[in-house]
Amino acid sequence: MESQITTKKLRKVKSNLPTGAMELIAEQLNISVSTVSNAFLGKNKKQLNEVLKKALLIIEEDKKAKADLLKKIDEL
Repeated sequence: MESQITTKKLRKVKSNLPTGAMELIAEQLNISVSTVSNAFLGKNKKQLNEVLKKALLIIEEDKKAKADLLKKIDEL
């Protein structure tokens, strides 16, 4: 899987993370924020898959929460 994940794709995932997500990923995986950051830089292939799974889940949850808020606002 790593061979298909370019640094450009890693940057795209990282840029879509909400504020505080790096710390949340580190906490949930019981690793340091530095390790999470290195995974996004392509320097930590060992943790990359787990970091990406958590990151994508956080992005999905954030998008859903924003969509739900917009829907509630529209209903006002």
